[in-house]
Amino acid sequence: MAHGRRDPISRLQPLLQVVILAFALFCLGIAQDVFIPIALAMLLTFVLSPIVERLQRWHLPRVVAVVVTVALGVAGAVTFLGPSRDPLGALRGMDVFVHPSWAESFPYVILEAMSLARPIVASDVGGIGEALVQGESGLLTPARDERALARALAELLDDPARARSLGEEALRRSQLFSCAAMVQRMAELYEQVSARAGARRAS
Repeated sequence: MAHGRRDPISRLQPLLQVVILAFALFCLGIAQDVFIPIALAMLLTFVLSPIVERLQRWHLPRVVAVVVTVALGVAGAVTFLGPSRDPLGALRGMDVFVHPSWAESFPYVILEAMSLARPIVASDVGGIGEALVQGESGLLTPARDERALARALAELLDDPARARSLGEEALRRSQLFSCAAMVQRMAELYEQVSARAGARRAS
């Protein structure tokens, strides 16, 4: 799950660049006969770009994904929810949370799933292995290994008791990454650095 915002001014920049170029060509007497069609095309592109972006970002990938699920014969078992106004509600409704990323830094969604005691299957990339302990608070699989991911998912779906145990341990471990815990560790670090600096000055 991800959330992003594109600043409206970012769409103006390429338009302004092209307008300046077209105006310069017009002033130089180059391409005067095509200036108006170019200007109209640019204006139309600018007006329609939010719609095109939305289609590219969500509708087109969704259509492709639906076609693939139909072709694989699993359309009845798959639902594409799209953007959600209640992502935590969606997390709470999951039997298993799966995060098959190819690359990550430290995804907050893993901590969110842990805080809701969801059993987790995730790729062992970035900081995910720091958040989860393999076999204790979640199941980690190599990135881009679909077979390993499927085996881990099937393991938890076939053993609800184990899935529940992993979720409970994930909830306990999530407290290590709470704001209070991070503030405490930061304060301890400052105290250690200050003590070392004081010892050096004293010597």
